Amino acid sequence: MHQFSNQSIAAVLEKASGQLQNKLPFVVYNKPNSDKLIGIFQKNANLHLVKEYQEKGFVFAPFLGNKIVIIPESESEIVLAILN
Repeated sequence: MHQFSNQSIAAVLEKASGQLQNKLPFVVYNKPNSDKLIGIFQKNANLHLVKEYQEKGFVFAPFLGNKIVIIPESESEIVLAILN
């Protein structure tokens, strides 16, 4: 299981800004009725495709097409912020 790094909301958003500037994959999300903001920040610019559906990570699945992209947990930093 992947360990979460607990950070402030501002730190998560600042990290997202840095990823965007460096053209690195990331996702920041909040599930409905949750008090957690989660960021998954890939450490490299590699494009990873789902192969066996055994990988752990955040999946981008298109409605049309067959290329399913994943940000793998094993190559990412996962951060968590508690929303007030």
